[in-house]
Amino acid sequence: MQGLRCRLNSNHPIVLQEIRSSFELFDQDADGLINRHQFKAAAIAALGFKPPKFETRRLFKDGVNDSISLPDFQRWCIARLKSLDEMEEHRMAFKAMDIQRMGFVSTESALTCFKEAMPRADSRAIRHALQNCDSDGDGRMTWADMSKAFSTTVD
Repeated sequence: MQGLRCRLNSNHPIVLQEIRSSFELFDQDADGLINRHQFKAAAIAALGFKPPKFETRRLFKDGVNDSISLPDFQRWCIARLKSLDEMEEHRMAFKAMDIQRMGFVSTESALTCFKEAMPRADSRAIRHALQNCDSDGDGRMTWADMSKAFSTTVD
């Protein structure tokens, strides 16, 4: 069932059926609810990885809820699939800018990519944005720097 991690639309009928099948596999008494342990197993079956503890705690409201329903499980899986897709897009962008394949993006490499993609963009503004991404100021952005920049929202 790890096929869900592909880039299918998360609302695609095949994806929704895989999520439902994973849930039903661990809903042992068929009451439409799974507990925390069953949730972890169903998540592994549906997505191919164990959910982080903080997400499990949040979903089960730190022990307030003993179980979750299929619709809650589906919403959680779909949100995770969307974030995986977004993360994959970020990784592809990082790889595209890592022209020399050194595991980091130099300011010059990033400027080259931006100029190709947006020839009329203001290079000073791009350089300033890149400098803000470079956490240690060495002129190179690591995946961690880029990931943080991708996840930062501007108000």
